[in-house]
Amino acid sequence: MNGVAGRVAPRETAPGPDEAAAGSRVRYPEALDALGRGDLDAAYRVYTEGLTRQPGDPEAEQGLARVALLRRVYDADPVTVRQAAAERPTDVAAQCLAADLDAVGGALEEAFHRLVETVRRTAGADRDAAREHLLGLFLVAGPGDPRVSAARRALAGALF
Repeated sequence: MNGVAGRVAPRETAPGPDEAAAGSRVRYPEALDALGRGDLDAAYRVYTEGLTRQPGDPEAEQGLARVALLRRVYDADPVTVRQAAAERPTDVAAQCLAADLDAVGGALEEAFHRLVETVRRTAGADRDAAREHLLGLFLVAGPGDPRVSAARRALAGALF
């Protein structure tokens, strides 16, 4: 990652397979432009307006999930985050933030694996929080991403 001073810059997220496959069919170019400028608030507004016009629009939902991901990692120090996650394997907040960094860096399989293992190691509200966070990252990747299918199977195995 090449963020300023070791930080994650918002434009570092690579388009997912769904976005790349959409190519010229992208219906929210203003949001993508805003993301390219690092204007997360503008991107959020565009995607929210899209959902107001068309509730359940998968492109807008995925866009909002990506904006939320970028907001979570925007000021994160990757070294500190990864150290905390390594030292505290059952700390759901630490694992979720490390998974977010993995996802922003394009390592979705690692992000999914980290959270599946967190689900496996935790119980109760912590387990639910890790599972919900993982489901949010599935939305970032998009339903057509084959890594999501594999991670869903791994999650089912961790839960049952």
